Amino acid sequence: MLKKYLILIISLFISALYFNILQFPNKIVTGGLAGISIIINHWFNIEPSNIILIISISLLVIDYLYIGKIQATGAIISTLIYPLFIRITKNIYILSTNLLITSIIIGILSGLTTGIVYKVGFSNGGMAIFSELIAKHFKIRISISSFIVNIIIILLGSFLGIEKVFNSILILTIHCFIINTILKRTG
Repeated sequence: MLKKYLILIISLFISALYFNILQFPNKIVTGGLAGISIIINHWFNIEPSNIILIISISLLVIDYLYIGKIQATGAIISTLIYPLFIRITKNIYILSTNLLITSIIIGILSGLTTGIVYKVGFSNGGMAIFSELIAKHFKIRISISSFIVNIIIILLGSFLGIEKVFNSILILTIHCFIINTILKRTG
């Protein structure tokens, strides 16, 4: 069991690293709380780690009120640790001029970290909670609600440029492909 928590924590750290190294400095809105934090930071100059923490805690409370319990320990850990890692690694960044390569790297890393977290039985918390609530309420698959939520977030970030929207869709496609590949593997 300790190994599963270690995998979750390492995945959250890697996610914070690629957010600060590649995603945030290039203002690539990929969906999820990372994407929302980029949008809000652009308009209100609020620290991304604060945005992610506040929204994550709010979603945990909503989950508790509507589902009746907080479903996953991983969501609680993610809610507290991911924003901390974002804050710790915020001064590590690389502004890449090649958005295509940057997007491919983000897609691969986000797919690997999320897929591995799901494979060991945890949730990333954050917008995954929101997607689960939508899926339950509208009686649709979680993959559909998650895709819809992420596309809406990407479109909300479209003011940052159409090229970034296409890069975000590429990231989401790679991300989903890698997650599906990881989850199809047995063992």
